[in-house]
Amino acid sequence: MCAAIALSVRLRNRELTKRPPRDDGSPGTLSSPWQALRVAAVIAIAMLAYRALHIERGYWIALTAAIVLRPQFAATFSLAMARIGGTVAGCLLAWGLAAVIPSTMFANAVAAAVFGGLGFVFWGVGPALFALAITGFVVFVLSLTGLPEGAAIVARLEATVLGAILALASYGLGACAGTLGPGALHLLNGLYEAKREGGAVVAITGALPFNERGVEYFQSVGLQHVFGDVCAYQALLGSPAQVPRLPQIALQTALARRQPVRIEIPADIAAKEVPSARFSHPLVTEASTLIPPDSIVREAAEAINRGKRVTIFCGVGCRNARDAVLTLAQRIGAPIVHTARAKDVFDDDRPQVVGMTGLIGIPSGYRAVRDCDVLVMLGTNFPYDAFIPSGISIVQVDSNVENIGIRAAASIGVHGDVGATLAKLVPQLEERTPGPWLAGLQRMRDRWLDLARAQSDPASSAVPIHPPVVARAISERASDDAIFAPDGGSATVWMVRYMRMHANRRMLGSFNHGSIGVGFGMAMGASAADPKRQVWDLTGDGAFGMSPQDLITAKRFGWPVKVVVLNNRQYAFVKMEMEVAGLPLDPAATDVVNMDFVRYADACGVDAVRVERVEELGPALDRAVATDGPFLLDVVVTPALLTMPPRVTLDEAAGFALSKVREGLLGFEGDHAQFENWAEELRANLV
Repeated sequence: MCAAIALSVRLRNRELTKRPPRDDGSPGTLSSPWQALRVAAVIAIAMLAYRALHIERGYWIALTAAIVLRPQFAATFSLAMARIGGTVAGCLLAWGLAAVIPSTMFANAVAAAVFGGLGFVFWGVGPALFALAITGFVVFVLSLTGLPEGAAIVARLEATVLGAILALASYGLGACAGTLGPGALHLLNGLYEAKREGGAVVAITGALPFNERGVEYFQSVGLQHVFGDVCAYQALLGSPAQVPRLPQIALQTALARRQPVRIEIPADIAAKEVPSARFSHPLVTEASTLIPPDSIVREAAEAINRGKRVTIFCGVGCRNARDAVLTLAQRIGAPIVHTARAKDVFDDDRPQVVGMTGLIGIPSGYRAVRDCDVLVMLGTNFPYDAFIPSGISIVQVDSNVENIGIRAAASIGVHGDVGATLAKLVPQLEERTPGPWLAGLQRMRDRWLDLARAQSDPASSAVPIHPPVVARAISERASDDAIFAPDGGSATVWMVRYMRMHANRRMLGSFNHGSIGVGFGMAMGASAADPKRQVWDLTGDGAFGMSPQDLITAKRFGWPVKVVVLNNRQYAFVKMEMEVAGLPLDPAATDVVNMDFVRYADACGVDAVRVERVEELGPALDRAVATDGPFLLDVVVTPALLTMPPRVTLDEAAGFALSKVREGLLGFEGDHAQFENWAEELRANLV
């Protein structure tokens, strides 16, 4: 049996949820004798009901007591954990564990040991309870942070579970659990997502009993080797005496390095009692500020002052230093270019921001980097070095020293936090009035924005609908603090180019790992962390087809995720990549056969609507916004609209031309799909 659970803990500085810590005696704390008495009463009633009465009657009595005395836990933990374990015993054990997470280190250790022990004494060790033992251990590990709030998510596919983990870990601490070989292997791709996006995640996996190792036992996998590349720290629990020290090391590593870690729990260790909690201690959850030396800051200032065409290139490392970066740009009259990950940090509504560079960038962002003589790289590990020119002066500021010089030869490397560095750097820079360098790039940006507005005009009568029209319509209706989770492929292009990330909007995506099918899971994770916040998942039909089963998970927990499926019946981004490589259209490789998404959503109990014309789009989106729970829009769009890079190289143009020549030859040989594709591309791009 496998169980996969994603949990989140809200850290003090997390931006996703902006609620103050609870100190009113609500779930997660034991702030009064009366509350402690209530918890004890509920646990006692649950245990006695199960032991003394028939299972079904005992369950309902215990659940009734839970609703009366601890209503906050009744729905979430009782029903969710009963689903995993498949037993009433599992329900009561998991609910009891969740109900007693207090705020002190000693009480955490006692609670985990007592209720874990009671579960095994009363109900024995079986596959279901082994999975629940790991669940309890996850709760215990998260409680070691001394932070009061946690949430459990039970999903139906590992990809979406791990997308949820990434969404949650992006702002705090995430955890996931799987039992033996297959259950643990399901966690891998999500952990790589977390590694590439800087997410702190604790993965807890099961392991074979020591006496069954080396004999090719059922579900035997060498997990330490498998997880060695993705985890910054992993440890095998060989003795109960290693708890809580080992989990604390794992948690501290994840929090400090913002990387995944793993703890492996053998089946014969999970049931044993922890002898002592003497190593329990408060963890360090506040990050330190890295301040560079004055001498290197002075060198950086001198290099910038010498520049005639200075460009500031920002990554996601500038998130907590946005105002400082804007002050820098205004002082020296320089343009700001950003990566896709930093789209929600520097949107185009700021005069100094001239857009993105890279494959999905825009011309002004591309030219600002290509034509500068001094490039100031702030908090970015931008992977496409072909877009960074050589022969210029590069000042790179990064808190991760291994990133400095990895993409381009940094003339001056500054090892420090962006905010702390700019606080020392800006006063040493010469003030400049904006000149023709910035003005020219702003005019180029404005021309592109005018073109984008024309391409996304809601008055368009194009059939099928053009994807930019959908992106703009969502952007105009989404709340100012909405969270957007585009899936991989062309959906990311439409979102980052045609949607505005002003105010407090946030964007989550697989921008470094490039996974397909995780956008919906990220959206669910974001909604689980703050169900009151508006969350949108913009996804292609191919990507959503990899995770539709979790639509019922969103319905079950009532997460108001708005899923917009761009139904073009094709892997459009793959098709474009094939054409640029000189390959002709191959429907067998790129076409997608879809289910009826609306009927499927209806079967899951989720409201849905199909949109085929532009005039239907606005009312459908308004209905989605007004719906309290999850909502799905099946929007029929053209796959033929080209996603052009900011600059087309000669090789790319030659490859595309060769592709069209080959398609023409195939068409004359009787492959009529080639000419049909030509006609659709002409309608989408020229009409």
